Amino acid sequence: MQVTPTPAASSPATTVLVGAVAVAALYLGREVFIPLALAALLSFALAPLANRLKRLGLGRALPVLVVVLGALGLVSAFSWLLADQALRLAADLPRYEYNLRQKIHFFETGSARDNVLEQTAELLDRVQKEIDEVARDKEDAAAAADVLREITREPQPIPVEVHEPPVSPVSALVQVGELVAQPLATLGLMLLFVIFVLLQREDLRDRFIRLFGSEDVHRTTEAMNDAAERIGRYLLMQLLINTTYGGLFGLGLWLLGVPNALLWGLLGSVLRFVPYVGAPISALFPLVLSLAVDSGWTLPLATAGLFLAIELVCAYVMEPLLYGSSTGLSPAALLVATAFWTILWGPVGLLLATPLTACLVVVGRHVPALQFLEIIFGNREVLSPSVKLYQRLLEEDVEEAEEAADEFFEEHDLQRTFDEMMLPALGLADRDRLRGALARPRQRTLAADLVGVAEELAGDAGVPAEPPAEPEILCIGSRLGFDEASARLLALLLREQGQDAAILPRPDVAAGRIETLETGRVRLLCICALDTAGSAHARRLIRRLRRRFGPEVPVLVGMWRTGENGGEEPLTEAARIVHSLRAASVAARELLGGPAGRRGEAAAGGSSSSEGSALPMPSPG
Repeated sequence: MQVTPTPAASSPATTVLVGAVAVAALYLGREVFIPLALAALLSFALAPLANRLKRLGLGRALPVLVVVLGALGLVSAFSWLLADQALRLAADLPRYEYNLRQKIHFFETGSARDNVLEQTAELLDRVQKEIDEVARDKEDAAAAADVLREITREPQPIPVEVHEPPVSPVSALVQVGELVAQPLATLGLMLLFVIFVLLQREDLRDRFIRLFGSEDVHRTTEAMNDAAERIGRYLLMQLLINTTYGGLFGLGLWLLGVPNALLWGLLGSVLRFVPYVGAPISALFPLVLSLAVDSGWTLPLATAGLFLAIELVCAYVMEPLLYGSSTGLSPAALLVATAFWTILWGPVGLLLATPLTACLVVVGRHVPALQFLEIIFGNREVLSPSVKLYQRLLEEDVEEAEEAADEFFEEHDLQRTFDEMMLPALGLADRDRLRGALARPRQRTLAADLVGVAEELAGDAGVPAEPPAEPEILCIGSRLGFDEASARLLALLLREQGQDAAILPRPDVAAGRIETLETGRVRLLCICALDTAGSAHARRLIRRLRRRFGPEVPVLVGMWRTGENGGEEPLTEAARIVHSLRAASVAARELLGGPAGRRGEAAAGGSSSSEGSALPMPSPG
């Protein structure tokens, strides 16, 4: 079997250069790329309808023509309705002139003469007049000097100015045609692209697969389907929300008595497709008209309140409910992307910012070399829960660490929180300890903070705060610090599951107090270590515990796999070796004679051979 070698990763300088070239090409070729981007956006919206018509046996070309002509018909009817409403409004505007004059007069005479701001303005006006008088005297003196120089100067030729003749009607029509020609050309090119994309979508899809990923057809197909699904859902939800906004806004204006409510509702539905600024602009026109219609201030205030109420419902209720994570974009990244596309392509870039950025996120998700695009613009969590917890602890921000742990604990139980968040965070800290990045005082602080967060979660789960006076299980860290912290996690988890577990503090072990311990009800010893180097410490610790508790008390060793552990030495002195807190809790029940077998394996998520290795008990001595 031939295996294609993995290509070498490109350098950051190459990535920046390629990105700069791509941005320059998008800017310089915007006359072509803008219609192409609009056509692609419309194709995503029209392709499902064309596919349904094609399944009816209408061939390939006829469904495309029907869909395109239908869309043009809807746009034309919508434009005619807008123009008709606008003409009616223009005819009615002279009737509102008196109210507008009254409101302007109110703003001019509404303040008292003794107002502080007005007195300040009068003072500044008097000072300005004095400055003008001084400047005028200087100008008079300069003018007199200029006249004297003109008298003594030789005669100068009379300047001749050339004026263009008045613009003829034909020239005016040509100028208007030049202004309209570019939008019409863009529209025509966009329609041509739409028809071409809809007719040749299968061929274009195959060419994209051949161009970008013929060696990995599955990934390329998945990326294309992901992009089509995200953009199609975004357009559908956007159409639904904007139509709802326009309908409610127009209905509310009609009930309030604002003229041409249908016009403002239709205009609101269209303008709201423009992110951030579209909705306020759509509310500006009826607000100004309400000022002209009403002689008082009730109607303008009601219009503003209507807009705020509907926009808040659409933006903070409907959009999160209907969008969900369909676009996969973070709000902050979308704001930056909107500014970028607006600067690059103007108003069209503002309209296309969301779908274009969603395509970039899809590309970053499926192309390893461009993964930074998803990290920058995507809404996925960029840090794992354990890394997030460890980072908060490094900043000594225990409050944020507790918030991160609470968020994870709300979706999972205590066992998964300890196994998938707390224990890996201890592994990260231990890795930094091994490479000398953490001083001993910092290690103790980190361990204490993490154990404090774990105890808070355990208290929320109903675990008793005080350990049992005569425990059946003793949990011991192989060494001081992070190993002991992992032992505390195990003890909390065992108590949460109904076991009488307690901690044997590591200082007591180091001071040689094992020989003076009360054996009491102890039936199981658990030794915890984070890395493979802890196996030697664990072996010595097992021997000391054997001398005190005897061979009849089994020893469970947790060699937590929090990183790339490998080549660990087998501990033949142990009754069982496990590599996760889940497996440790199951093994503890088995060794204590509790429910084992299939139930224990189900709790561990599989057979015990995947998490731990059962070893024969050593003979006495």
